[in-house]
Amino acid sequence: MSAGLVLGFGLGGFVDGIVAHQLLRWHHMLSGWYPEHTDATMAADGLFHLGCLVVVLVGVALLATARPADLPSRGPRLAGWMLAGWGWFNLVEGIIDHHLLGVHHVRAGPHQLAYDLGFLAFGLLLTAAGTWLAGSTGSSPPDASATVRGRDLRRLLDTGLPDPALVLVHGRFEVAAADQRGKALEVISREELLRRTGKADPTDAELDQHARALSTAVTTLGG
Repeated sequence: MSAGLVLGFGLGGFVDGIVAHQLLRWHHMLSGWYPEHTDATMAADGLFHLGCLVVVLVGVALLATARPADLPSRGPRLAGWMLAGWGWFNLVEGIIDHHLLGVHHVRAGPHQLAYDLGFLAFGLLLTAAGTWLAGSTGSSPPDASATVRGRDLRRLLDTGLPDPALVLVHGRFEVAAADQRGKALEVISREELLRRTGKADPTDAELDQHARALSTAVTTLGG
């Protein structure tokens, strides 16, 4: 979640800078304080984009160093948190820069308040849509006919759950408790899964082979 929010915040800044500052030329970072196209406004735009780059790199680092259990299980969930992060950028930047400090407006002129409020409304819409997307993709019911793939078994092996507590939810690849209200589950101990592969450090292909066998029926082992 945090990686997606940070990535979205930084990318939202890039979108604002590229579209509003450079393509539409509606404003620069300090155009409310200094004349357009001065050294101060150009330098401020450069520092703004540099800050956005730092935020994006922090988001990439968070994504790269996240524990396997904390990673979004599928693309739409990460995209949802990134949309929410973009929305948070609009809200923070809009409230502070447009309304509190007045360093610039979205589009200066007789209708600048409408543009500024529209910017905030768009931020609220992005935040709501992103939060909904991230939440809806994480709560879908399991599909007992799907095959559990090796990369997902490896992610489960890396979660550090106590034995016997490796739970494979068919088709959704989520770690869950053993009492999932009768949903199609397979509970297998770490030792038993490794024993079936015959190796202490199985490859993804070997895990795939056992995953296909595991996904054909619900079997509870090890407690």
